[in-house]
Amino acid sequence: MKYVFPILFFLVYSCGQHKLKNHDYKNVSEYIKVTSPQPFDEVNGVLNITGEARGNYFFEANFPIELELENGEIIQHYATAQGEWMTTEFVPFEAEIDLSHLPNQKIFLKLIQANPSGDERNQMKMKIPLKLVKRINK
Repeated sequence: MKYVFPILFFLVYSCGQHKLKNHDYKNVSEYIKVTSPQPFDEVNGVLNITGEARGNYFFEANFPIELELENGEIIQHYATAQGEWMTTEFVPFEAEIDLSHLPNQKIFLKLIQANPSGDERNQMKMKIPLKLVKRINK
């Protein structure tokens, strides 16, 4: 009988840990909406990124952005809130990334929730496929 409580505690604790490790991921579209660019858009020159994200997607009015190139190289940047970000409501954001030095290729734009805790359970990201196409002026 003296082992019932420790065994019961262990079983409850183990079930709780299992749920934490295999939690249901949040639907990122409930936290961030991208106006531009849209998936599979052809982009060139300066990439203007606009949309809105809930305030808790930001930290200190910013959240990270990554461009993943075909060769695996990552270009890091950030988006900036265009309003009061200390809210759970949607806040407009903007970012600009100069692509003029890059050759034609498929790229992925990743909009990553600011996660100062580093806890992977709190991490969300939206990944948008794009095509970098240099325009030739005639």
